[in-house]
Amino acid sequence: MDISSPIRLQRRESSIRGSYKAALEWSYDGEKYEPLTIVEITSNGELIANRFLVITSNLQSCSVQLRSSLELLLTTFSNSKDIYLKCANWNETKRLIDHLIVWQNLKPEGILRKWEPTSSIAAEQTSDKNQLLVCRFKVFGPVPTKNKHVSIVEGPHVPIYPTNNSNTTESWFMAMGALKANGTLELLSESDGSLIFSIDITQLFSSEIRQLDHSIFQNQNCLFLGRINELRVQNTIKTTEPLPTKMKTHPFIITSENQTRWSTINRIIIEFPLHIDFEDWFVALNSFARREYFQLDYDNDKLRVSRNVSLDIIDASFYNELPKAEKVYGELILWGTPWCRTAIVETKKNIFWKELFQLNLPLSLQYFHVLIKKSKYEDYSPHDETIGVVYVTPDMVKDDHYDSQLSLTIFSNSKEFGKISINLKQSVNYILNPSYFKFVEKVLNRLNPREMIDFIKPLTGLNQDLEEISSIVLDVYQVLGTENSWFAALMESELTPIDSITRNNRIIIAHTANGTTDTENLIHTKNAFNTLFRGNSILSKSLEKYGLRIGHEYLEKVIGSFVKRLTEEKKDCEVDPRMIEIPKSAEMDDETVKQKRQEQAEDNMKNLVEYVSILWDQLYNTTNDIPTPLKEQWKNLRHKVEQAVEPSDTETPLNALSSFVFLRFICPTVLNPKLFYLTKDHQVGMVGRTLTLIAKILLTIANRSSFVEHKEPHLLPLNTFIKENNEKVIQYYDKITFRKLDFSPKVLEMSDDVDRPPLNIPDWIREELPTMPYLIDKYLRLTELFTIGVLEFEKEGDGSGSLFDDIEEDFGISEFSDKNELIQGSLSPSINLGLEEDSLLFRKTFSFKELQSEASSIVLKTSSVKALLDAPQLPKQFSSEQWQQYSKECHANAIVDNENKIIYAKAMNKSDVLDSTDLARFLESYETIAKKTERNSATNSGGALKKSSSIYSLKLGLERKTSLRKLFGKK
Repeated sequence: MDISSPIRLQRRESSIRGSYKAALEWSYDGEKYEPLTIVEITSNGELIANRFLVITSNLQSCSVQLRSSLELLLTTFSNSKDIYLKCANWNETKRLIDHLIVWQNLKPEGILRKWEPTSSIAAEQTSDKNQLLVCRFKVFGPVPTKNKHVSIVEGPHVPIYPTNNSNTTESWFMAMGALKANGTLELLSESDGSLIFSIDITQLFSSEIRQLDHSIFQNQNCLFLGRINELRVQNTIKTTEPLPTKMKTHPFIITSENQTRWSTINRIIIEFPLHIDFEDWFVALNSFARREYFQLDYDNDKLRVSRNVSLDIIDASFYNELPKAEKVYGELILWGTPWCRTAIVETKKNIFWKELFQLNLPLSLQYFHVLIKKSKYEDYSPHDETIGVVYVTPDMVKDDHYDSQLSLTIFSNSKEFGKISINLKQSVNYILNPSYFKFVEKVLNRLNPREMIDFIKPLTGLNQDLEEISSIVLDVYQVLGTENSWFAALMESELTPIDSITRNNRIIIAHTANGTTDTENLIHTKNAFNTLFRGNSILSKSLEKYGLRIGHEYLEKVIGSFVKRLTEEKKDCEVDPRMIEIPKSAEMDDETVKQKRQEQAEDNMKNLVEYVSILWDQLYNTTNDIPTPLKEQWKNLRHKVEQAVEPSDTETPLNALSSFVFLRFICPTVLNPKLFYLTKDHQVGMVGRTLTLIAKILLTIANRSSFVEHKEPHLLPLNTFIKENNEKVIQYYDKITFRKLDFSPKVLEMSDDVDRPPLNIPDWIREELPTMPYLIDKYLRLTELFTIGVLEFEKEGDGSGSLFDDIEEDFGISEFSDKNELIQGSLSPSINLGLEEDSLLFRKTFSFKELQSEASSIVLKTSSVKALLDAPQLPKQFSSEQWQQYSKECHANAIVDNENKIIYAKAMNKSDVLDSTDLARFLESYETIAKKTERNSATNSGGALKKSSSIYSLKLGLERKTSLRKLFGKK
């Protein structure tokens, strides 16, 4: 028996799957038809006439419309070309429809067209019915006029999808939010617990639950929750799926009274009191939303896509100077509404913003624009006039490691109005199922971090690379819960050269006669430390980001409140007489002006000392409020430096602390509070100058140094204040590194003291959600790390073979004779080998080469799945059973709309599509008309067409019979 014959049979069957052949008339305009000819649909989706003439090359996602019982109109997806097909009889029309229905539901070329949302976990009924998440928060939404128990509060204007319905009142109000296990969010009155309204979260997509940019409400704890119709349209294949406008609109706001006047409202805004509340609710709400993937039918492999766009709006220049009484700002528009805003700045011919916006965007969003608006006031207003617009198109957004620096034209009424400078950077990552990462997580947990450091150090030559790679690796170790090991390895790695210098110095001193020091050979550790800690390194960048992440709430409460007070009081703190302006009159000579400036400087010095004292006291008295994980790292740093220097050297460890605590943690937020979301506007002018002076003084205090006359003589009076606080600085360092017990009371009410409720989310959903705290996307960060690693691994290869050759050898992929099998997903999760925890594999440590091998397999698998999703979907990608089932589904879920277009309605209820009919019922009702038309046609044409069709059918039948005999080896 030939065992290969079943395989040949299967391949033969798959090669003709989806094909069709019949005698048809066809046309491009519906008027001038080509004569009756043989028309075929190939297994690759080509529509061919007379064996060689390609009518269209891709039938995937074509639109199918019935023009009559014998005539169909096809509109191709790729180029919107119209093709008219005329059948010989009704039975042939039905047979053609049967084939076209399946082809129109196969996806065309491009990963965008493979978008597939999942149903909510509420439908799976896997969650605990008794588990609730409850929080008191501030809401912007419709307010019932009859409910007197709703607590209306003050709040900022909301520019996002404002309602135009005069019968609807929207406002900020306080409510108790209760998220139920069925995915329903109920908003309850604070006073009596009555239901205000509810929202069905299971009807939202994950991209419709969005953190609002700080620039909209000057608050990082605001959440957008709603239907984004423009986004839904972008994800629709318009040729085969009903547009949202043709669907029944279920109310977003659900009320017991069924208030129809709220039917136009599709969003609410929630402002949470604490950032930990925001994180809990963001994750919990996303767990009930419909997850979005890119995948094919009957294929378990799917990709989640992360697309991060960095938009840095730098400056703008106008061809004509604007009126000085006006101010201007920029507004980023996505899906028809603003999502980010620059600060409002004074109008000049050239204006400066330098504002960075981090955008997490779906892949379907291709275009966005920036409006330039003018304002007569200090705050934003819905009445602000648009004076220009800047368009950002797909060709400007590159998948690049580096920023694209662009100078774009500002248009006003279709005329050039000016130029705007922006930096644009996009990072798109395709992420596999979490199951593919399980084994590699264990490898990372058992890998010596020093090997990771040795690998990434050569990759950080540019400052941008250093910051990005340091951030990725820190996030990976933090979500794995091993950041302490990572920081310990970094400190040891970067302090090893200093330790070596110290040992060499001891040797030099020991060999110098009479113990005197050979200063020519002696290397000073202080200079080495200055180079190490005041420069940029993996350690400095990692600890800097860690500090700002862990300590942001602390900075917000200490620095943020201080800057707010300073901005409101606006006391003059300029102490440099040269920069003080004195109105000069005719009676005043130069000496008098100089004296007046000196007197003003002395008065201003009192203001400056007052502000520095306030901030320093606030810092000193809140050491117990600094998050413990951050103080642990500072403690370890001090200890490591002390071990690396001479025992008598007590200054260097404190200088190392100063470089991280003040130079990289406290002082940057004082210098530029807006950059760290502590203020609304850039601090310029007098306030900006005061903050610069305060940051300089704080750093001098932290370094236990003093001002010198030849550099800054106007700051010499502050040396007294600095000297008085020298002991307190040492005490401060001792408290934040646990050298002394800290008896300071906790006064800031930090959220890390608040108990977080456990979220009962199934593991298979939780794995793909951002981690709590800090909302880190674990598998995105692992994907980024492995992509960087594999690219570098390829560069380092010796040329003897490709990376994929190594993987084929490791995982036995070379046994596949057809590479398409690999692309179509034959490579199982190699890192999920079913190994038991107590096996030998889990009792050893891992080398970095083993990690690279596992990372390589993930990158290869990701690339193969993406290649499959980029290509047009073909029938041969299904098994025989899958193809039969898929064909049945396509027919069972087909409907006909009011334009006689056939639509696929699997993802929604058929009854929700307006003015539609089930396809099977439609064809039944059409058949009577079709038969009558056929009889009339046969009578009028003398049966020529019918005869021709019958001859072709007989010929086709003989061909099929011959083919079947060949297929089964029969004579």
